[in-house]
Amino acid sequence: MRRFAAGEEFYTDWMEVGDNQNAVFRALPIDWDSSPTVSIKFYTKNYDETGQGTVLQTASTDAELVLSTTSTKGTVVQEFFFSSNTTNEGFKELLRYKISVTGTGWLLAELMEPIFFEKSAP
Repeated sequence: MRRFAAGEEFYTDWMEVGDNQNAVFRALPIDWDSSPTVSIKFYTKNYDETGQGTVLQTASTDAELVLSTTSTKGTVVQEFFFSSNTTNEGFKELLRYKISVTGTGWLLAELMEPIFFEKSAP
């Protein structure tokens, strides 16, 4: 569980993806003060690449999980990512989140581990 404050922007540590090319990203907003918005984008790269990685996209927009005061406290917010629907061909070897908080106040949330899977049902 973490409290995200307005004005924060940071990257998480890298995590291994393995051979999986699809994922469900989930977060649980618990409480907030004022009117913050937490934007979580997903970046991927290979071990041998430098830099922050490439943002995952669905169609032509960045894949994003958004938590705000329009979310329901205690209800999971989720984003499905299917590599067959992406512009940049899915995951590489590593994945990390870029978290940006806008608005005012703070938001308390639990970021759950992503659920990776190889493919959707036939």
